[in-house]
Amino acid sequence: MCGPGQLRPRRPARRCGDQHARPRTVRAPADARRVDGRGDRHAERLQPRGRRGGHQGPRRQVSGQRVEADHGARGGRRARGIQAGQGHRARRARARRGRLRVVAVHRGGPHVSPPVRAVIFDFGGVFIDSPFTALVEAASAQGLDPAVALEVVFGPYDRDTDHPWHRLERGEIDLAAARSEIVALGVERTGREIEPFDLLAALAGGGIRTEVVDRCRDLRAGGRRTGLLTNNAAEFEGFWTPLLPLGELFDDVVDSSAVGLRKPDPRIYHLALERLGVTADETVFIDDALGNVVGARAVGIRSVHVGPQPSDVAAALAELDAHLA
Repeated sequence: MCGPGQLRPRRPARRCGDQHARPRTVRAPADARRVDGRGDRHAERLQPRGRRGGHQGPRRQVSGQRVEADHGARGGRRARGIQAGQGHRARRARARRGRLRVVAVHRGGPHVSPPVRAVIFDFGGVFIDSPFTALVEAASAQGLDPAVALEVVFGPYDRDTDHPWHRLERGEIDLAAARSEIVALGVERTGREIEPFDLLAALAGGGIRTEVVDRCRDLRAGGRRTGLLTNNAAEFEGFWTPLLPLGELFDDVVDSSAVGLRKPDPRIYHLALERLGVTADETVFIDDALGNVVGARAVGIRSVHVGPQPSDVAAALAELDAHLA
């Protein structure tokens, strides 16, 4: 080191081959490196980092055996880890990814639904036999194609359209007008009149499904809210309302013809929820029309589909119990 007023000695000129080398990167002997506590990590920081076209430094030339000889098994494992892409940088990256995954699972994990406070029932196909099944059987007996008969009488029942039956259920036209339009549709589609009321008369012989009535009664007695949500015609009220003790079974009844809406319009589900004083995720809905079930699920209501056969009722009630558990 130069004292005050002394000239600093000139540094020897570098050779051309050393133009990229830096004096600070001279590697110290192995026995002179500090390995106290920080081990080979501190020692490796003393090693030069080579540049393209120049000296590459001993770090890239160190084998696992040499490091192990200098610093023990830990150094060998580190060198092998670097060669295999498993060094501390890779480990930190994997750890970061793992932490992110854990956070994602924690924040976006499965949603736990609140307890069920209400159950909403359909009428036809749930408390009595399905009108669709009755119409198919009656159409077959009359030599009609069941699929055509369903389309002529009920229209596309998984949607809410301007079909005369849909307008009847919304209370927009009366029964006589709906019948006249349906008969005309039958002539247009099949060349013959299809009398809807002759087909639907088969519904009268099915009777009430007492197991569904009992389950509804038990639910209400146990403190849950119960509702009835039915697509119906105003003229049918005198037929279906005497079949059930409505005041005993239900806290509320929504009849499509009375409110001007029909399933699967989302607004009628929201209306039923509002009148029961519950939210969608606190409610289970049960219906025999798949389109109505899909519509209820679309607004966040857990739903159960009842199959077309009477034997499907037990399976539907078991599924309902699973939602209530």
